[in-house]
Amino acid sequence: MDRTGKATSFAPGGPMSDAMHNAPAYLVAHDLAVWLAARRSETSTDPWQSSLLQHAAELVSSIALALTFPARRAQHLEAADEAIVRIRILLRLLRARHELSADGLRFAASQLALLGRMLGGWQKARSRRTTTRSKPGGGSPAAPPA
Repeated sequence: MDRTGKATSFAPGGPMSDAMHNAPAYLVAHDLAVWLAARRSETSTDPWQSSLLQHAAELVSSIALALTFPARRAQHLEAADEAIVRIRILLRLLRARHELSADGLRFAASQLALLGRMLGGWQKARSRRTTTRSKPGGGSPAAPPA
């Protein structure tokens, strides 16, 4: 609920859907995992549903670990990328079995695409810093010839 008491929604076309595009990667991953969990039947024993939630939890934890442990950030970001791929596959399988609506698949896919771009930007920025640090002189411009 917002400050006025109105219900807010991160669903496609909902009043908060645009806000999701400005949220940090951890929050987007967390909210997607909660959204996926809310769509699972409490009595479901479907292994694909269970695997989907497991990989969603891996995605959230990999991003949290990347934020917490900079020395192993590259490994955690790679694990997050792998979780995104696994979640995409499972969502498509669930959609093929009509256990996920077309709108639900579009929403989840858009959030995964957003996360992929965020993680890609994070990895690219990280590699730029690593490249800059490894150059002689720390990446600062060379002095003009005398």
